[in-house]
Amino acid sequence: MFNSGFHRRFNRLIGVLVAAIGIVGLTGAECPSTGAPAGFGLPVPGEFLYYPNPSDPLLLKTSTADGGVFELYGAKDDGGLPTKLDGIHYQKSGVADSGVWITFDDKGRATQLTGEDGSTIQLDWQSATVALVTAVDGTGDVQTNFELDFDQSGSGRQRLTDDVSGHSRNGQPTVLEVLKPDADRDASQLVVNQKARAAAAGRSNKVNVLVTRCGQTVKGANVFVAFSFPNEPTSQVALASPVGIVGNYQATVPTVWTPNEIQLNEACSFFADNLGKLCTGLGLLPQGSDSLLCAELAIKIDLLAAGPTGEAAGIFALCQLGAEAVQYYCETFDASPAPGVPDNAAGFICDKIKELEDRTPLDMSVQYEMYAWAEVPGVPRVQSEKMFVSAVGDFPDIELNFEDGAAAITSFTTFPSNPDPNQSYTATAELSCMPAGVTLRISVKGSDGYSNSNETVVAADNLNPILKLTVPGGAAEVRDVIVVEVVGGIPMIEPPFSASVVDLKREISIVF
Repeated sequence: MFNSGFHRRFNRLIGVLVAAIGIVGLTGAECPSTGAPAGFGLPVPGEFLYYPNPSDPLLLKTSTADGGVFELYGAKDDGGLPTKLDGIHYQKSGVADSGVWITFDDKGRATQLTGEDGSTIQLDWQSATVALVTAVDGTGDVQTNFELDFDQSGSGRQRLTDDVSGHSRNGQPTVLEVLKPDADRDASQLVVNQKARAAAAGRSNKVNVLVTRCGQTVKGANVFVAFSFPNEPTSQVALASPVGIVGNYQATVPTVWTPNEIQLNEACSFFADNLGKLCTGLGLLPQGSDSLLCAELAIKIDLLAAGPTGEAAGIFALCQLGAEAVQYYCETFDASPAPGVPDNAAGFICDKIKELEDRTPLDMSVQYEMYAWAEVPGVPRVQSEKMFVSAVGDFPDIELNFEDGAAAITSFTTFPSNPDPNQSYTATAELSCMPAGVTLRISVKGSDGYSNSNETVVAADNLNPILKLTVPGGAAEVRDVIVVEVVGGIPMIEPPFSASVVDLKREISIVF
C-alpha cells in the first residue's frame, strides 16, 4: 500500500556540481542518472533516490535486499535542501500490516513507534538515557507504562534515596474525581473554527484532519493521509501528527513544483553531517537499546498477564519491526568512517544517490485522489470518502468521525508515570461513547498488599467521562496495577454496542 509508480524523474539536472567542481570531501561522487526505466519507483538495494521537492517531506528512499521499502523524512528549505530529520518509515516486504513509522526529536531519539495495526510505543525522555515508555496494542486490551534506563549501568536517572523502609499506606484512601471533557473539545464548534483558521493560514501542502467521536475531539489517535493519482494501483501514505487544538492532526503532502537549481553537493553534506549521528552515542535509540526495549516490554507484559500468554502480540511485533528498521538504517545510512580512515562521508552518501525524483507531475491540472483514516485502540478504524483535489495544493480539511456506539477507553495514563517511593500519583482514564447507567470501576492493587477501588455510574449528561484516581505512594520497589473496567449496568441491547461494554477493561502498572 505504501509503494507507488507515480514518480517524476528529472530529465535535466541543473546545477548538479558534485563531479564537476571537485569539492573537498566529494571525490568519487558521480552525477545521478537521468534515465527512467520501467518500474523505477524503487531503487536498487543499496542505492538512494533523493527527493528535492521542497514541499515534500520525503528526503531519501531505498529498498532492502528482500524488496522492503525504507524512507527517510524531514524538513527542507525553499530550494529543496534538507534542514532537519524528523522520522523514518520501514515497510517489510510481503507481510501484511508490517509497516512501522518512527518519529524522533531534535536529538535523534525515538519518540514514537507507530504500527499499521494501531499499536504504539511512546518514549518520553526524562534525561539523556532515561525514557518513560507507554505501549498500547491495537486492540486496546493491553497497556504497559514503565521507566527504562537505556544506560544499563543505571546512571541515567537519580531516584530518591530516602529511607522508606517500614512505610505503609494501608488504610489510606484513594480519591476519585469524575470530570467532563473540556468545553474546548466540543466537536461541533471546533469544525467551524478549524475551517476558519485553515482558510486564513493558507494550508499549501498541509492536510488538516479533525478526528471526533461522540461529540468530542479525540487525542492519541493514529492518523494517516493517502494520496495517489487517478487510476494508480497503489497510494503514497503520509503520517499525520497532532498540531494545535486537541483532535487536530496534520500531514504534509507534496505539491507540484518546478525544479530550480539543484545543489546536490550541499544535500550530500547535510546527510553526511547528520545521518551518522543517529547511530552513534544516543541515536534513534541508544546503541543496543532496540533489543533492550523489546526485552523489557516482554517482561512487563508477561507480568501483567501473570506469565507468558502471547498477549499483546502487536506490541512485540511493532517493537521487533522497529528494531529491524533501526538496524537497517544504521547499516545503510551511517557514513561514519572507521578509525584511521579519511572522512569522505559526503562522497559516501552522494555516491549512493543514483536518481533525483519527484512524487508530483509537471502538469498542474493533475489531481490527487485523497482520503484519510484514523485508528484508536479498541475502536474500529474510521476512513473518509475518497476525494479529488488539485495537486497544486491548498488541500481541504478532512473530518473523521468515529462511529458512535462502541464504548472505548481512549486514554489511560498515570502522572507521574514513574513516581518516586512514597510519592502519590494520579491515574487518569478517558472513556468515550459510554451508555448512561453503566457502572465503572477504577481500582489499584499493590505488591505490598495495598488495595482500593472506586466506582461511579455514567451520567446521561456525561457519556465521555474522565476518571481521575489519586493513589497514595508505596515504598521502594512496590508495584501497583491499576485497572479501569465496566462492572455493572450493561444495557441489554444488540451487539456490537453491548459487547464492547462487556469487554471494556484496561490495566497499567507502575513501580516505585
